[in-house]
Amino acid sequence: MNSRLIITDIAKSFSRKRLFRNITVELSGNNSLAVTGPNGSGKSTLVEIAAGIRRPDTGNVQLLIDGSAVDRKDFMKYAGFCSPRIFPYEDLSGYENILFALKKKDRMDTIDPMLERFLLLAHKNKPVRYYSTGMRQRLKFILAIINDPPVLFLDEPGTNLDDAGKTAMYDMIRELHDGHLIMIATNDTVERKLCDGEIRLGE
Repeated sequence: MNSRLIITDIAKSFSRKRLFRNITVELSGNNSLAVTGPNGSGKSTLVEIAAGIRRPDTGNVQLLIDGSAVDRKDFMKYAGFCSPRIFPYEDLSGYENILFALKKKDRMDTIDPMLERFLLLAHKNKPVRYYSTGMRQRLKFILAIINDPPVLFLDEPGTNLDDAGKTAMYDMIRELHDGHLIMIATNDTVERKLCDGEIRLGE
């Protein structure tokens, strides 16, 4: 599945404060972009606009899959999203959250290996309310990638992770680089280096 993301001359303001303007970026499958900048510069907002979750004040975002334009409301059918805005169901176990998110039941055999890779297999049947912040972050990342979407939007994915969690996540991002379009909002040095290019906001 070939993906292409075209961001053209977008701008966004909140309460008369301009976050950014004239942002133009084009990415295709196998491309990755780090969105960096100081706190409050709009990193998360730009990623959310690219994912179709927020609307820009001006400009346009277009997602093409296999050459066909995707309606904005359908962006997330082709994308995985890992963000502080994502809240797994606390009354469900980690396994049940993943099963609920899984679109193709023929991928059920990938759940346990993914949980093991992200150090959650021993906690698969534990309600998420008992997960630590780091465990929740690892689960959020699994939820973003479990359906193998062609596009990934990651908002500070390494937040609250220990070294083992970061290693597991960054290794997976490196593996996903080929064949996936990836946009990461981050100021983390390692996460920036995972990407082919960088756009810095707030300058």
